[in-house]
Amino acid sequence: MLICIFIGIPISYTNFYCGGVIINERWAMTSAHCFTESDISRNIDKGSWAIWNLHTTKIVIHPDYDQNFWANDIALVKLEKDLPLDSNPNIQKVRLSSFGENEGWPRVGGICVMKGWGCTASGGPQSSLAQAVELPIVATEKCDDLYNTKIGPKRLCAGYSLGEKGICRGDSGGPLVCQRTKGGPYFQEGIASFTASVNSGNYPGVFTRVSEYTDWIIKTIKEQ
Repeated sequence: MLICIFIGIPISYTNFYCGGVIINERWAMTSAHCFTESDISRNIDKGSWAIWNLHTTKIVIHPDYDQNFWANDIALVKLEKDLPLDSNPNIQKVRLSSFGENEGWPRVGGICVMKGWGCTASGGPQSSLAQAVELPIVATEKCDDLYNTKIGPKRLCAGYSLGEKGICRGDSGGPLVCQRTKGGPYFQEGIASFTASVNSGNYPGVFTRVSEYTDWIIKTIKEQ
């Protein structure tokens, strides 16, 4: 069973949380746009049965992050101490999708799973518990048309045009995970980045494509 381990990130001017996912005992990954400060406490929630209260020692935002267009919307969070991931056998580290690995994944129309703290209804409050929703991968060309912009190769889209399901306020930074074979392991293919500001359930969500940043992730962790 896959259990994503989420980070609660307080954003002072909007009072909401972002999601994130553990990639090893000391590091987590989320969206760059979630941060306004680097020295506030983080809550690490490992499901509904326990909470770790930890501080970060470093937040590394991608050097090419563009806050105007949310390009390269990815950040790494270094925790002050290792997480006790071996304390429960159900906790697994999500595998990261690597550049060139199983090229063509995730396939258009394939069903993936997004997890996050977002609202469960348009305009509603954030959920107090992490939620999960199945979303189909959307062709980049269709996403370009819906948003009237170029999504580009470093992002991917998942969700519905009229499904009333998808990214909602509070889901930013959460993982989009996909199985490449039935019963196989989950790979994190995306990081929730943004959706339409109005009627978001009628637009697919836009995710940072993890495979485009694997080299940067590995290099950053080694150097820090």
